[in-house]
Amino acid sequence: MAKGRGPANPSKDACVWMEKGESCLAAGNIQEALACYDKATAQDPESADVWLSKCNCLKTLGKFDEALACYEKALKLDPKSVSAWVNRGNTLVKLRREDEAMESFDRARREQGKKGTG
Repeated sequence: MAKGRGPANPSKDACVWMEKGESCLAAGNIQEALACYDKATAQDPESADVWLSKCNCLKTLGKFDEALACYEKALKLDPKSVSAWVNRGNTLVKLRREDEAMESFDRARREQGKKGTG
């Protein structure tokens, strides 16, 4: 992972748990992956990337309300995360909250535009 700490730079310990989570997901062990992501967020609760991994796992499990709360946490840590805004929008669609979903997609588009011009 990248040097330095911050929202997009998880700690080494959190990275280990994230990698284990990714391996579990790839093997189809989604509940085990979630447990790994729980450990990663405990190791580094200030990393948006760590939370985003957990959010996506919750969404895969169909736990959309929990995933939404998790995306909110990730976005509080990194409000410029295009991926978090898009995935938040997708989760809101699953919850049949289309107006809010469109707001998330619009925000993702704005953030992506800022990256392209910044």
